[in-house]
Amino acid sequence: MRRITILCLAGLLPLLAACASQPIRLAPVGPSPLSARAPLGDTGRLQVFSDPEPIAEGDNPAVYLPSDYRVYDARGVCVRHVFNAVGYYSSSPQLVALPPGSYTIKARAKDYLAVSVPVLIERDRITRIHLDENWTPSRGTPQSGLVSIPGGYPVGWRAQPTAAQTNG
Repeated sequence: MRRITILCLAGLLPLLAACASQPIRLAPVGPSPLSARAPLGDTGRLQVFSDPEPIAEGDNPAVYLPSDYRVYDARGVCVRHVFNAVGYYSSSPQLVALPPGSYTIKARAKDYLAVSVPVLIERDRITRIHLDENWTPSRGTPQSGLVSIPGGYPVGWRAQPTAAQTNG
């Protein structure tokens, strides 16, 4: 009996270590190069299509809502915890206003417990991150213009350096 317990524990250790590991880190995601600027004031916007999670209320069937995520500034300080569902029966994620700059989001993605995605927020632009595997880029888009989950689906547009970033 003791031998079985030891073998079971030995088999669980790699699984526990995988759960405690650092999130997958992706390349920086920025706004679509195909979208026009829209007047958003002094901010840009972030929309994260995170992996949906089931929410059940009483005997009602589960509703799948975008999972929450956190936004970190360039120093690694959490600046916002985003409750990502617009409403209880809406599968749309929140559209979050942020000052222009570089951030990192930590969220759930389909097939991954946690991913870490550097994001570039530009004034008057929307940066969208698709961690739910439900986005198809425009036909003919070169892979070099996209950021993808390792060995998997595209999650957004590769961030393009701005003049302020390249000169500053």
